[in-house]
Amino acid sequence: MYIKNIGFISIDCGCNESYVDGTTTIEYKSDYPYISTGESHNISPEEDNQDWRALRTLRSFPTGVRNCYDIDINISKGKGGKYLLRTVFYYGNYDGLDSAPEFDLYVGVNLWAVVRTSDNSTVFELLMVVQTNTVSVCVVNTGNGTPYISAMELRPLSDALYPAVTVNTSLTLQWRSNYASATLDVIRYPKDKYDRRWGPIPGEASLPPLDTRLTIEGNSGYDVPSVVMDTADSGDMYNLWNNVFKNPILGYHVYLHFMEIQVLKKNQSRLIDIYFNNKIFMTGFQPKYLYTDTIFNNDPLSEIPNAFYNLSASIGSTLPPLLNAAELYAAVNWAINASTFGQDVDAIQQIKWAYGVKRNWMGDPCLPHAYSWEGLACSNDNLPRIISLNLSSSGLNGTISASFADLKLIQTLDLSGNNLVGNIPDFLAQLSSLKLLNLDNNYLSGSIPLPLLQRQSLTLRSHRHNTPFACFVEVVMFEKKTKRKGETRVGSFRLDNLEFTDADVLTMTNNFTKEIGKGGFGTVYLGEKSDGTQVAVKRLKEMSWGSRMFLNEAKLLMKVRHKNIVPFLGYCNGVHKCLIYRYMSGGNLRDYLSDSNGAKDWLLRLKISLSVAKGKPAHFVEASKVMHVTEWVEKKSEMSDIVDPRLELSYHKMSLEKAIDLAKKCTLIKSSSRPTMGHVLSELTVCWEIEKA
Repeated sequence: MYIKNIGFISIDCGCNESYVDGTTTIEYKSDYPYISTGESHNISPEEDNQDWRALRTLRSFPTGVRNCYDIDINISKGKGGKYLLRTVFYYGNYDGLDSAPEFDLYVGVNLWAVVRTSDNSTVFELLMVVQTNTVSVCVVNTGNGTPYISAMELRPLSDALYPAVTVNTSLTLQWRSNYASATLDVIRYPKDKYDRRWGPIPGEASLPPLDTRLTIEGNSGYDVPSVVMDTADSGDMYNLWNNVFKNPILGYHVYLHFMEIQVLKKNQSRLIDIYFNNKIFMTGFQPKYLYTDTIFNNDPLSEIPNAFYNLSASIGSTLPPLLNAAELYAAVNWAINASTFGQDVDAIQQIKWAYGVKRNWMGDPCLPHAYSWEGLACSNDNLPRIISLNLSSSGLNGTISASFADLKLIQTLDLSGNNLVGNIPDFLAQLSSLKLLNLDNNYLSGSIPLPLLQRQSLTLRSHRHNTPFACFVEVVMFEKKTKRKGETRVGSFRLDNLEFTDADVLTMTNNFTKEIGKGGFGTVYLGEKSDGTQVAVKRLKEMSWGSRMFLNEAKLLMKVRHKNIVPFLGYCNGVHKCLIYRYMSGGNLRDYLSDSNGAKDWLLRLKISLSVAKGKPAHFVEASKVMHVTEWVEKKSEMSDIVDPRLELSYHKMSLEKAIDLAKKCTLIKSSSRPTMGHVLSELTVCWEIEKA
């Protein structure tokens, strides 16, 4: 019968389906949701003599130095609790090389063990406190063969168990023994509710086993299975061990489980002296009948050069010591500052899952430095923080995830070149350390939140795919407009490298000597920068611009980059309000379209529109300022009243009608009603094909 294993996470690596293990009733899942690298394999048929189904498949990692499983523990006990983590390795000659590899096993950034497998399965267990929402288990190629893994299991533990396990200290299992076991079977779930594996220590029992009809009356909280406790070895005992792990340890913790399984006569007594490293730990300990007591050391035992415990009869005891079961752990100090800050880890994991990021995003994001995630930069603190995240052109879909707001110390966030939709969220303004936010070339809608606009130290780039296509409107509808376009509100930018002083401007224009043009807002002068670059300096009329309005316009112009748009080189916000462009000796687009050749060439105008559409410019225009164009068009009943007469019917009527209809749609007030740049490009392409047919 299948019993629901609450909080258990059981992963059969390399398996492609879920199943319930017939012996343990534990449900195992495929490892596909937890990792995106590696290859699935079956062990060799000659080696397939395993009762444990999870050992029949494995996942190997022939590429990449570090490969990691990221396990979400929210479906279990959640972060902050104690867990038993078990990893299992069985080579099974899956590759036909008959040569088992050797590699390193990590938990997060911490070296756990060196995996050296042989003909038998190798099992590692770790008791730990999990501080984040995910547990990362990694295998690292050390040049001694291809790493692999067969199974992985995570079990929630009671927080009262194993008090040596803390945020900074974990316990890695050396052995867990069932003394005088009547069988060679490993005892585990469902007999052990925590699914600890109790290995048999066979041999002829010195004490008769407990009558199984009797019921164990209680225990000290460790819930050792009754099938383990109902047998015991008896006599003076001595057990010695040494460190089998590659990493340094703090020492050892021993957990001894005692229960009297005999009814003692009045003249009998069983009193035990317990020694750790030849020092008395407890004298005169008397096991209780049908009650499990657990004796353990709080301070780790050091190696001198080996560690050991021994049991002997106390003075006055008529019976020898007994021992039912024991556990030995090596303590490792995995300090909390040995990994990326927990909130940052949770945030970046949520971002990874939300967008399905396909990169080497496995294990700890920042550490070890050699394996830090692609696109991330981290601080060099003892507790690394994510300070930069580049997800440009990563195929991100959907809205901007709220998890970005949890990267509290991020300074640079680049989300450009994706398919993000929806509004730019207000929570981005709460990132007080943010200096650069790049949202270029997405499908975002709505206005930029005011809190972002008010950030003086923030560089914000937000060129959009689906903004009103003002350039195209001017190419198709040829009414001359003399009114200034409305002020465009954009985010605050740092323009340190683009700002010129009054002295700079006077020098480059030779005190505004050579006038080369006039406009509605001022006069244009020819100038030359110190590097010899010729520039056109537009000196704005006095009182025509407020200082804030002028800076907003300058910042907007800095954003526009396209081969058909004159490069903006800088500005002056002193006594002289000036905009500085590269000087174009061939004249501007309006002049070209107004001469005798350009004015007549509809195909040329259409080609320019197509080119700009492919460039995806981001020229924001206040809707009320362009509506007069649309209203003027709506009042005209004939196409001939709209189109520049100089075109002289050099166009296909269907092509021009489609173009005018598209231009009108680009000026709709509601952004959701306006066509996207992809749609604009598609429609213009149709116009072009009509003309070329």
